[in-house]
Parts: sequence; structure tokens; C-alpha cells
Amino acid sequence: MSEKVIAILNYYDNPRLNDVESVKKGDTVKSITNDFDLSEGKEYKIIEVNSPTMITIMNDVGEIDMYTVEYFKL
Repeated sequence: MSEKVIAILNYYDNPRLNDVESVKKGDTVKSITNDFDLSEGKEYKIIEVNSPTMITIMNDVGEIDMYTVEYFKL
């Protein structure tokens, strides 16, 4: 049985347990920045969850890269 790793999008906001925004591999997130080869408001599919604060996606220039959760929302 494989363990499902989740990332917490609002990790740095110190959310209460009921307010945690968790995502897993295959989920879609929206960028909240135009920096780092991302487009604000664009949706990206999570390729891998690296840790509770890091996810891997394909950015706007076609590169697969790891990003901190603080650049995304649901």
C-alpha cells in the first residue's frame, strides 16, 4: 500500500485544522504570481508532491520544476 503525500497550500498562513488546503499528486492549483515562469490565475496540474511545502509542476516554458506552495491557491 503506497502512502499518499499531501502539500498544504496555506501552510505559511498557519491554518487551523479545519482550514487546511491540502493537495495531492494529480490535483490542479492556480498560480497567484507572474514570477518564476508562472502566470497568475493559470491552472497547473501537480506532477509530484515533494513535501508539505513543495510541489512539482510543468511551468509556462515547458520545464518541470519544483515550487513552494506559497505561489498557489485552490
